[in-house]
Amino acid sequence: LSVLAPFSAVGTAGMVFTLVVMAIRCFDGSYDPEQNGRYLDTAPDLRPYFSDDEHMPPLGTNIFLLSCMCFLAYFCHYNSPRYYTELKNNTIPRFTTVINVSFTVTALVYFAIGIFGYYTFGANTDGYILNNYSANDDLASICRFAIAISVTFTYPLPFIGTRDGILDLFSVSDELQSSTNLNILTLAMLSAFTLLAWHFTDLELMNAV
Repeated sequence: LSVLAPFSAVGTAGMVFTLVVMAIRCFDGSYDPEQNGRYLDTAPDLRPYFSDDEHMPPLGTNIFLLSCMCFLAYFCHYNSPRYYTELKNNTIPRFTTVINVSFTVTALVYFAIGIFGYYTFGANTDGYILNNYSANDDLASICRFAIAISVTFTYPLPFIGTRDGILDLFSVSDELQSSTNLNILTLAMLSAFTLLAWHFTDLELMNAV
């Protein structure tokens, strides 16, 4: 996994940039109807909407989707052996420190994105938050590109774990795990995942499932 470190850093930078832009748009009034925001040209169901109790997020069945996504956000245990093996000076205390720090930082980023997103768009906050931002918003457009880069560069991390899981599930021997066979399996899996992504467009539901 060490060869993926630079790409992971690029993906992380894309997420941090998106967080900064969301914070800017949350406070500059660009999407505030009361301030005649300049980016209120989105679809009605994507524009900011707040009920009378605007400081309390609405509770409903979506809370179950949120719970599932929160669990999925830390669903990375399948790569833990690799992380531990490739960690420099890999002792249990050092590995514990790395996990604690990374999970804490990740939680803070998730929390901030959720807060900025909700306090910008209220009840109309979309499952894919960038859908709420105007196509004429240059910063949001850069964010979409940044997220695309982030997903592309970090995709190998969960993919490798999934591929290894399939190999373990079917008890594939080491002798059969040649470069050629692994490449064939990788292409087959990528093709299947691409076809599924082509037909399923509800990112919020897919993340929850």
